Amino acid sequence: MRALTVLVALLGCSSGGRSGQSQATPSLRPAAAVTATAIAPVELAGPYRSLADSCKAAPPCGFTATNARGDLIDPPTEPECDAVLDPSTDIVGRVPDSIGKTGERAAMTHRSGSGEVRIGGVICAEPEPSRGERSMYYVFVHRSDGWWRTRAAMFTYGYNTKYCAGGLYITWNDRSSGTIAGIAAEANCLTCYGSSQSSSIVELMLRVEPAGDRPAVFPLLPVGYRQRTERLIDQPYNQADPDCGPSSSAMSLRETWPAEDVVVLDGATGPSVSGVGVRTLSQLAGDGTIRPGRYRFTR
Repeated sequence: MRALTVLVALLGCSSGGRSGQSQATPSLRPAAAVTATAIAPVELAGPYRSLADSCKAAPPCGFTATNARGDLIDPPTEPECDAVLDPSTDIVGRVPDSIGKTGERAAMTHRSGSGEVRIGGVICAEPEPSRGERSMYYVFVHRSDGWWRTRAAMFTYGYNTKYCAGGLYITWNDRSSGTIAGIAAEANCLTCYGSSQSSSIVELMLRVEPAGDRPAVFPLLPVGYRQRTERLIDQPYNQADPDCGPSSSAMSLRETWPAEDVVVLDGATGPSVSGVGVRTLSQLAGDGTIRPGRYRFTR
């Protein structure tokens, strides 16, 4: 079963609408155009002798102190690779509760034959006593010539732990041409002055082709979105404020593969998922809009 098919089944959503408040019905578009939209790989760095070496060559992020004015200062000189080497320590490496696998860890690594694909978070420094957490996520590919890494982060999580959290659910599927990961990336925050909780999950397709002169890692292709806001306190609230809820919506595109390098996504056009927030998706195919169509992965 395809990785995204499994992901959609577990999320329990297909093309759908919003409950709890009115929303315009999205317009349906033809799933397959005559010409496929080409998706080219992202830039890679490598090969490196080890996973640790590959991570240590990534740029460090964050700051280690603040000055008297409260400005962030003193960036670190080396990346923090603990969560890359041990995914059990990752800040968002837990499966979202909404998927129904409470307490399970995300499948951040996948072995295929003698190789491996790994999604790893380089932890960003946060000065004490900050309650912030931030991590930048790269794709690492291991094969006979060593370890490769996406030169830039594919996505980033950053939030104040008092108000927000994140989670990942990842399924993997090996195809003859490479590996497909279906990623459900959750952002969860208190809203409406702490009286509501809002969560959103973006569904993403990640394609990795380990073979060739160098491996190929393609930008994240958005294929679905679900949102839910629920009340935590039973008291009157501003019903015109979308952050207060309750509300929910869910949509997901259906996938078919007419060729090894071509995927057809069928369904309704969804929202753009490229906005900056708790979850920043920095390497997205196209403009980040969930859009049906025909896509070709080209090297």
